[in-house]
Amino acid sequence: MIQVVIENEQGLQIGSAVDFSPSLIPAETDARFVCLRFVDPYGDTTFNHIQAPYLEADLQLLSSECGAPEQKAELQQILSLVSTCRAAVHLYIKFVGD
Repeated sequence: MIQVVIENEQGLQIGSAVDFSPSLIPAETDARFVCLRFVDPYGDTTFNHIQAPYLEADLQLLSSECGAPEQKAELQQILSLVSTCRAAVHLYIKFVGD
């Protein structure tokens, strides 16, 4: 399972982590996804406030393609984290892989 967190510029976690299923990561070749296709399920991937709108669009697209209610709920929680990140310059969305 991948954990999604908000970090400040010192690398300290802000708030609670949200689980993100690796099975939801789009293929690296799926150009519809600007950011999500580059999430490394085995390493860490970080996005800044400039990338946050693109990540948000990716998550909304992914949510529209998901059928399972629990996956949609998971994506909504991550979208909330992205919204928080967009509001401040020195916050980052980090996908922490296994």
